[in-house]
Amino acid sequence: MVLGGDGSFRAMEKYSSEFDINFVGVPSTIDNDIYGTEYCLGVDTALNVIRDALDKIRDTASSFNRAFIVEVMGRIVAF
Repeated sequence: MVLGGDGSFRAMEKYSSEFDINFVGVPSTIDNDIYGTEYCLGVDTALNVIRDALDKIRDTASSFNRAFIVEVMGRIVAF
């Protein structure tokens, strides 16, 4: 069993083809990059954490009359 994203699934696909072993994959990634799935485990949690952090940063920026630049990891892929 593999829990992971695109990279984990690609590695297990290669391993499976070389050693003739089957595996089951559970898409769990913040990137939402697994083909054939609409929504991966981890995406909702990651987006909620980002939203909460942005709310706090906005409040801080507003109180200090400053602008903040925020970068987040992950990607949303549409198939």
